[in-house]
Amino acid sequence: MVHDDVTARAVAFSNNPLLGWNIAVTFLALQTTPTSVRATFTHTEDRQQQQTDCRRPLEGEFNPMPIYQCVTQPELLTADKRAEIAREIARIHCEITGAPAAFVNVLFLDAPDGRLFTAGRPSSHSVIGGDIRHGRDVETRQELLRALSTMWTAITGQPEAELIVGLREIPSENAMEAGLIFPAPGQEEAWFNANHERLTELGLS
Repeated sequence: MVHDDVTARAVAFSNNPLLGWNIAVTFLALQTTPTSVRATFTHTEDRQQQQTDCRRPLEGEFNPMPIYQCVTQPELLTADKRAEIAREIARIHCEITGAPAAFVNVLFLDAPDGRLFTAGRPSSHSVIGGDIRHGRDVETRQELLRALSTMWTAITGQPEAELIVGLREIPSENAMEAGLIFPAPGQEEAWFNANHERLTELGLS
């Protein structure tokens, strides 16, 4: 039985390195056992058809936003280090973007030997991929990138040369949590006020 190579599949989808790592992260997720992972691959040309075919979300179903996926070799992080990194990612995201901490989700995925490659060779690199709401300026996005990279090396001791950090912007109207469509950046307070009763029921307020 021939097993697909993660990198080969990623390259098959896209030669763009930023899109490639995001696809590779998803393939890795499908080969590990995270608590919850969902992915949808959509070509720009198919957006109109996607809007026609997409189903109404089920009650309680959600796409968390932002979600940061951290891919590392299994031995790099202890449980305490994962918890520390998750707290720091939430702090960094909230301080830089002004978004509430309740919006920030962090997912850790292991990439055992032979699952992650750089330049076609087995690699010990780590990847931080963040899906964030669309609408923030380039200065904010680059500040996020720099802060995430600095935080990672400080906690893990892994050099920046072995770290890839990338952000992908998702329109807020394309994401939901607890059955509620996310607000645009800067509209969080109004969103919390409008959905206070529902969020209180769910313990999210």
